Formats: sequence, C-alpha cells, structure tokens
Amino acid sequence: MIVEFLISTMNRTDLKFLESMFQNNEIHDVNAVVINQCTKIDIPDIRSEYKNIKVISVNEKGLSRSRNLALKNATGDILVIADDDVTYEKDVVNKIKSAYEQLIDADIITFRVKVDDSKMFKNYPKTIVKHNYRTINKISSIEISFKRNKVEGVVFDNFFGLGSEFPMGEENIFLHDLLKKGKMMWYHPSTIVCHEEITSGIQADAKQYYETKGAVYYRMFSILFIIANIIFLIRHKEIHRKKNISFFNAFLIMFEGGVKYRSNKSKAIKLDYL
Repeated sequence: MIVEFLISTMNRTDLKFLESMFQNNEIHDVNAVVINQCTKIDIPDIRSEYKNIKVISVNEKGLSRSRNLALKNATGDILVIADDDVTYEKDVVNKIKSAYEQLIDADIITFRVKVDDSKMFKNYPKTIVKHNYRTINKISSIEISFKRNKVEGVVFDNFFGLGSEFPMGEENIFLHDLLKKGKMMWYHPSTIVCHEEITSGIQADAKQYYETKGAVYYRMFSILFIIANIIFLIRHKEIHRKKNISFFNAFLIMFEGGVKYRSNKSKAIKLDYL
C-alpha cells in the first residue's frame, strides 16, 4: 500500500521546501507528485534528487487545476492532498496506512490538523465519525486522503479554489460529488499535519466570501441553493458579526454568487461546444 502526497506549489526553482514539509520524516521514503505552477517565472528545469518524487512545472494557475494535474499523474494507492506550507507529523505514512487498515470499507478518510503542540486547527471529534453532506462542509483540503481507484471520474471543479473565479470550496464540492456516487467517507482522530491558523476563507472580504459560498451551494444543490444559503446564514451568525454584514445583505450576495456561477458555467459550456 503506497501513500502518495499531491503537493500544489507555485513559482519554485528548487525542491528545498520539501525538507520543511517532511522534516519529521525521512524524505527519501516519501512518495509525492509536485505540481509547480509558474505564473511569475519561466518554467524551470527542476530535477528531483528523490526517486519517489515527481515534479511537473506548468505555465498556468488555479488550485483546482493543480490538484487535477496531480491526480492525473498519481500512481499511489492512497493519495493525500497537500499544500506547500504544512509540516507533516512524524511517521505520517504509517499513521495513514493504519487508519485505512482499521476502516477497511473507507474510500476517503479525513484526519486532524494542528496549529501547534497545544492547539488544534479546529474542534474535532474525539472518535471515528462517518461523514455526511453536512460534515463535509467543515473539511479543509489538507485533512483529506482517499484511495486513488475509488475517485476515478471525479475531479476538482476548476471554477473553484485559489486562482479561480471563486477562491474557496473546491474540496467541499469534490467530497460532495464523491458522496453522491456512494463513496464511504470517514473521519479518523489521528493528527497528521501542522498548519498555521489563518485560512483563505477567513482572509476573504465579505463580498468575496459570501459570493463564493453562494456559488458553492449552487454547484452542489442547483436551485435548492437558496434553502442551503438560508440554513448556512442561520447557523453561522458569528461570521456575519465578524464581517460586519447583515443577514439580508449576506443572503443577497450569496444569491448573486449562485447566479454568477450559473452564468459563467453556461458560457464555458457554449465555448466548449463551439
């Protein structure tokens, strides 16, 4: 059983950042596909000194495009979504393998992320939990692992993720599509990686945040996204306060986001057809 990390990065001219990511592990034993999107530099000739690490440099942008290219070139049995600013826990590969041996019916397993030795990235359950359509909305990409042969035919939506029209929610849409296909998805209370506390969702301004949320819900639920919008707004009143926006204005922006996604998707389909 081979565990392979799918790493998205940008404008790299070498692989020194991997030493930080895997400082608690023996990097020569790590299997990975590194997608290096070059938007500010010419495509470099990076040759990996690590035999199990493949590097692909491309002249494009978009996190979902990066994830999809990594998926296309992956060969491992279990794939782990990775960013270039994380640090993996000691013996992370065996931790992941052990979880899949324990949850033998799992197609996807999500894990815990910590901020430091005294604080977790978010509030996690203390026991194994089966995911559903509600719980997947709380998942971050670096928590996700899955069996490669169980996600064939499902990819990340290029309209979503950093560097795209809607800069968040790509991982939730990906998991939603897998649940719709009947895949078995579990949470395991093992901590596999360390990441700083700030996320793109927190950093986004109010308009961008709610517009993207509305687009995500339209992508997931079509016209029923209106109901999903209302439920989200009721459950997350603390976000409105932090972003200093009223319930009504947040709803309007979410609605506009759904309409914007629908319009852009229709245009893209027409262009593909032509």
